[in-house]
Amino acid sequence: MIFGAVCSPCVEFVKNHNAESYRSQYPKAVSAIHENFYVDDYVASFDTEEHALQICLQVVQINANVGFELRDFSSNSLNVQIVMNVGESVEAICLNRQSQTEKILEMYWNVTSDLFQFLTKFHRIAKEVIEGKRVPTKRELLGIVMAIFDPYGILANFLLVAKVLFQETWKTKLNWDDLLPPTLFQKWILWWDEFARIGNFFVPRCSSSHLNIAKEVQLHTFMDASQLAFVATVYLRIKHQYAVDVVFVCGKTRTASKKLLSMPRLELQAAVLAPRLSTLVIDRHEINISRVVF
Repeated sequence: MIFGAVCSPCVEFVKNHNAESYRSQYPKAVSAIHENFYVDDYVASFDTEEHALQICLQVVQINANVGFELRDFSSNSLNVQIVMNVGESVEAICLNRQSQTEKILEMYWNVTSDLFQFLTKFHRIAKEVIEGKRVPTKRELLGIVMAIFDPYGILANFLLVAKVLFQETWKTKLNWDDLLPPTLFQKWILWWDEFARIGNFFVPRCSSSHLNIAKEVQLHTFMDASQLAFVATVYLRIKHQYAVDVVFVCGKTRTASKKLLSMPRLELQAAVLAPRLSTLVIDRHEINISRVVF
């Protein structure tokens, strides 16, 4: 059976059903199989090498009992890589391996430095457009914007400029293969010059090394709106014995409707987006949140 076929959800069911039979023997590994698998990729984080090896070896054993062979493990710990039989070490691995589309601009994890980074590469976009020598068409502009893989919204505020720019192409009633008019091209070229620097942007994978010793962890969500867009961003406020860490967790942006809306209505849309985003963060993390602030 292959992933992507109509019958492929059966694989997920078998994986989870098989794991449940080991609940009393390996409770943490079973929870990991339920919560840390993304289709056929297993992604998890641990405090120590010993804990990582213990859980990962159990996960491998449980899945192997029904013919699911996990391989190509990668870790920022060389010892874990060796024990899990990774083979040759890689500099960076793609976190979206299951995607076979041509969205090459994906999120990468640098194993050596333990940093997330953005590596840029495009398909089906003219070389002259990439080099800034030709005005992009409406179709090419959409192709560039949609190719950027940013699940955490790390670049959300930066990408919002391009989303608003694309929305303006609809207001000017451009056809898909029409070149951007001079006014929009000037905005585009300013954004594209900044985009070239994304390769130099790195984000630590670990939110904070003080989470285990935190006296209090709060979740703070900020929201705002304008006539162009509305946004919500989520931060962790981690109070520990040394200081207070404020860590960006994720962000989400939405362009405003083409129809002119009142500011109270736009503010309310931001107020709907914010609790949805914060609830997602709380549900998908095992962090004990003591207080939620909007």
